[in-house]
This record gives sequence, structure tokens and C-alpha cells, in this order.
Amino acid sequence: MISSRTRLAPLAGAALFLLFASTTDLSAQTTPDPPPAGQQTAPAAPAPRLFSAWTDRLFVNVSLGQQWMNQQLRTSGSIADVYEETATWESSSEVDDSQLFDIAGGVRLWKNLAFGAGFTRTSDTHTADFDALIPDTLEFDSPHADTRTIEGLEREETIIHLSAIWMVPITGRIDIALSGGPSFFNVTQDYVAGMTVTPGESTIADVTTSSFKRSVTGFHIAADGTVRVIRNAGVGFLIRYATAKLDTPELLGGTIDVGGFQGLAGVRIRF
Repeated sequence: MISSRTRLAPLAGAALFLLFASTTDLSAQTTPDPPPAGQQTAPAAPAPRLFSAWTDRLFVNVSLGQQWMNQQLRTSGSIADVYEETATWESSSEVDDSQLFDIAGGVRLWKNLAFGAGFTRTSDTHTADFDALIPDTLEFDSPHADTRTIEGLEREETIIHLSAIWMVPITGRIDIALSGGPSFFNVTQDYVAGMTVTPGESTIADVTTSSFKRSVTGFHIAADGTVRVIRNAGVGFLIRYATAKLDTPELLGGTIDVGGFQGLAGVRIRF
């Protein structure tokens, strides 16, 4: 599996490109040679500001990307009175990286300060390994092991972000938006809930699954760099960390982390 750090490399490169471009633009403003002795000089022009004021009123961002996470979900249980003994089972599934869609908008409130709201949806389909120990039909204390692979388990997260945004124009074409605030998660998760035993045999007849749907509040921080292609539109690269901890009594451990590191790219529109 490719590590999260490796997958973050293209986004880190995009951020470095934005910073390099702004540095190049500022360094191109060279200091003029001093005038000859005795010649009257004009008043010096004011030094250029490193960051200019943000003048847009509204913005809309539409992005596609990926959420990076690696999380194991585990359940277990037992069935009493199986051939006068107890059958036991456990399952383990791994929730991995998932694709996401994101749309956001905002309005400038004062100088470079803006308020924004966004919607993110991410989904993933994963499998679970299921292991059972089932008593023998005749011999006491001689359980039989049986296994299954359960496919098609789904995880979906929808998130509403509310953000305070500080917009930093680097040049006339490049700006960076730094943001943070609360995130409201709605999570739907499938999980393995139990099994049935084949009558008269020491094998699994069927594995049952269930799901829960739950909400929780967390937070996010983000940096979004934009390069304008035309006056009111351009492309952007967003890195965001959004997270919350969800109570899950159905799963071993009792809680899971939702959200994760997110990398996105898309269209940026300004008004």
C-alpha cells in the first residue's frame, strides 16, 4: 500500500509551486541604480507590500479529491446452545482511502476576512474477514474453524463545514486561503453483526450484516491555493484535515475516527 505521505507529494508540490511563483514575482522588482553625484533624485516610491488587499466579494469552489485514512473495524459475538456448547465468531474489516466531492462558497466580511460554508461527500466499499469456531456435532470440546470473506460493506460520510477564512493575495494571479472551523459529520457504516450455523453441521450457514447512521461534530483546518487563469476563474489545490470521534457501541473499542486528511483540486470562481 502506498503511504499517505507519498500520496500527499503532488499536493505539497503544488503548494511549493505557489510559494515559488510569488517569490519570483517579488524578486523581479529590482532596486534601481543610484543617480550620479549632484543630480537631484525624485522621492522614493513606497516599498511594495508583501501581501495586497483582497478585493473579491464572493467565491465558489468545486473540487474532486481523495480522503486518506486507514482504520480497522472489528466485531465479535457468540451463539449459545450449539450442540450443547457455544459457537464464537469475530470479524475484521479495513476502511481505506476514499474518493470525495466538495463544493464550497463564501463571502468577504471585512478586509481579507471571509465566512464560508462547504459540503463534502466521501464513500468507500470494503470487505471483512469473518472467522468462526463452531462446536462439533458429536465430540465435545472439539470446535471446527470456518471462515468467510464478506464483500460490499459501505462507508459514507457527508460533512458540512463552516469556516472563518483569511485570504492572502500573493500576486495578482495567486492567492492562498487559510481556514478553519467546525465540521458536522453524518456517517453511515455497514458492519458484520452475526452468523447462523448450518443445522446438523459445524459450518457457517450465513453471515448477517447491519448498519448504523450517526452524527457528530468535529473540526477542520485547511489551506487552499488558487492560480487564476482568467480574471474571475482559475484552478485551485486544497489540503484539509477534518476529524471527529464517533461513538460506536456496535464495534469493538466503542469509538471510531471519521474524516481524515483530504487533498482536492478543482475550479475556483470569484466575483
